[in-house]
Amino acid sequence: MHYSPDKMITDVLDDAQAMGVSVLRCWGFQFGVNKEHNSYGMTEPGKYGVPDSLKSTKKKPDEFGYPRDTFERLDFTIAEAKKRNIKLIIAMNNYWSDFGGIENASSWQKWFNLKDGEEFYKNAKCKAAYKEFCKYLITRKNSFTGICNNEESTIMAWELMNEPRNRSDVSGRTLTSWVKEMSAYVKELAPQQLCAVGDEGYMIDKKFEPVDGEGKHCYNGFEGSDFDSLIKIKTVDFATFHLYPETWGIAENSQEAWGEEWISKHIDSAKKVNKPVIMEEYGTSANGKLNRLGVYDAWNSIAYEKGIAGSMFWILTSSNTYEKAEGGDGIYDDYDGFRIRNDKSSVSNLLQDYATLFATGKKSETLSQPRFYLMSPAKNQEIKGVYEITAKYLCGDDKTLKAKRAELYFDGQPAPSPRTLNYNVKTNTYRIKFDTLANAKTYPDGSKINVKVVFTM
Repeated sequence: MHYSPDKMITDVLDDAQAMGVSVLRCWGFQFGVNKEHNSYGMTEPGKYGVPDSLKSTKKKPDEFGYPRDTFERLDFTIAEAKKRNIKLIIAMNNYWSDFGGIENASSWQKWFNLKDGEEFYKNAKCKAAYKEFCKYLITRKNSFTGICNNEESTIMAWELMNEPRNRSDVSGRTLTSWVKEMSAYVKELAPQQLCAVGDEGYMIDKKFEPVDGEGKHCYNGFEGSDFDSLIKIKTVDFATFHLYPETWGIAENSQEAWGEEWISKHIDSAKKVNKPVIMEEYGTSANGKLNRLGVYDAWNSIAYEKGIAGSMFWILTSSNTYEKAEGGDGIYDDYDGFRIRNDKSSVSNLLQDYATLFATGKKSETLSQPRFYLMSPAKNQEIKGVYEITAKYLCGDDKTLKAKRAELYFDGQPAPSPRTLNYNVKTNTYRIKFDTLANAKTYPDGSKINVKVVFTM
C-alpha cells in the first residue's frame, strides 16, 4: 500500500470490501530503498520522497521500476480506502530491517552511528528525527483529497512501530519509556485519532505456566517488551498483540491451544485497565501441518466470545503488477506462507463470516452450527514412531452441546485399541497418541492410512 502501482492497491481494497473487512493496517514508512520494492521515503534524516537523482525517468507510474514516493502512494491508499468506507491503521516505523526499519544497518543505525537497532530508543537525535518524521506524515496534506492526515476520518489510528522490542533491557522499561514519550507526541499532533504501539504483546509474568510449558520466552521478558506496562500509558488508546506460535517455536500440537490462551490472557489484561484490545496480526501458514481452517475458527471464536475489539489476519493480498510484467501469474506471491486471498476458499469464506460477525454481531449459518475439526494431521505426511492426533469441535449457538466421546478411525474402520481420544480441559482439545512401531504388524512400514475422528454427541 506504500510502494505499489494503483491497481495493486485498489485490488486489495476491493477484496477487503468484498470480504466485509472494515479496517486495514498498512505501513506508513519506507526509509530508503528496500529489496525489489523500489520505493523511496526518508533517504536520510529530514530528506523525504524520491531522491533528486532518480526523479528523471521515462518510465510511467504503472511500470516496473518507476521511482515511487511512499507518501504519494499512501495518499492514494487513504483516498481509495475513503471511497470504500474502510478505516486504516498506519504504522510509522518498523523494528525489522524490511523497508528500512531500525534493524536495518543502512537506515537509522547508519544515520546516527548506532551500535545496534535497539540503541534507537535512547539516542536523543534518533528520537528527534523520529518525531520529525511523525510530524511530517501526520500533518501531511493528502495530494488526492486535500485533507491533512490528522483531520482525515479514514485514518482510525497511528501506530508507533511494527513489533518493537528491546532485548537489551528485559525489564521492558526502556521501551515503555520510549512509547510514553512518543505516544504523547502523536496525540498532540492527532488528538482526534487513536494511537497504539503495534507490539506483539509479549508479557512479563515469569510465574505463569503456558499451555504444555511452551513459549515461556513470550512471558518472561526475553523480548524486552511488557504488554501490561504499555497499555497503562495514558496516551496509548488501545492495546495490540500478534499471534504466530508456528514461528515462535511452539510445538506443533500445542499451537492452537497455546494461541487460545494467548488471546485470553491479552483480553483479560486489557479489561483490567478498561482499554480495547486488537489481535492485529495472526497466522498459521498454509504450508504448515495443522488444520488452518480449524485454527482460525478456534482463535476467532474465543476472541469474539471474550469481547475482543478486533481481529486482523495477516496478510490480505491480491494482484502483482510487477510479477505479471515479468511473465508471472499476476498474483501476489505467498512469500511467508500466510497469504489470504479473496478466492472463496474455505479459509477465505470463514474470515469473511468473522468479518461480518465482528462488524455487525450477526452470525452466518456456518458459525451458528457446530463445527468439527481433525486438527492434526491435517495433510498427508510421513509418520515414524509416536504421533499425537488431535481433534476439536466448536459448538456454535448451542452452548450445551457436549461430546460423549471421540474415537479414532483408520480407513473407515475403528482404529486399534485404545482408540478413544482423551479430552484435555485446559486446551479444550481431544488427543490420542498412535505408535506406528507398536502397530507395525497391522500397519507395516509404507502403509497409507486415512485418519478420521468420530464424535458422539
